[in-house]
This record gives sequence, C-alpha cells and structure tokens, in this order.
Amino acid sequence: DTALYYHARFPDARIIAVEPAPENFARLEENTKHIPHITCVQAVVSDQDGACRLHITESSLGNSLVERGSTVESVVVPSMTLATLCKSYAID
Repeated sequence: DTALYYHARFPDARIIAVEPAPENFARLEENTKHIPHITCVQAVVSDQDGACRLHITESSLGNSLVERGSTVESVVVPSMTLATLCKSYAID
C-alpha cells in the first residue's frame, strides 16, 4: 500500500520498495508489476549485510526481528545496510 500511495503522490518518482516477509513481498510484486518506477526488494534494512531471521505473526503489522509470543513462523531473509541498498540501486 505504501509504494502505491507514494506512486500516486509522486507519479514520476523512482520508488525502491523494501519488504522482507515472503507473503507480503509477493503481494507487493503483484500489486506493482505494472509500474516501471517501482523496484521491489525482498530484504530487511539492517545494521549489517547478510541474512537474518524474521518472525512472522498473524498480522503483517507485527512481523519483527524479535521473537514474540505471537510468532507463528520464522523465516530467514536477506539483510542489507542502508548504505548497501543505496549503492545497489544507485541512490545518491
């Protein structure tokens, strides 16, 4: 929803949409595949490059790098620093 909102507000802007959760990422790709200005990245923006464990909850708003009582599953996802993200996508 956020990527689509920003695209509606700034239709000529290049948008890098970062989403770590696999189900949400698939939805992001599906909802934005017709918009060439939006690039989807499946990753966590973190303090280090590599991978981390994402704890998935029933509500996507509760997904976290910290395990909570509401965690229903955990998945390993790519992680990257903001500097790496900017360098990878040529963001000044």
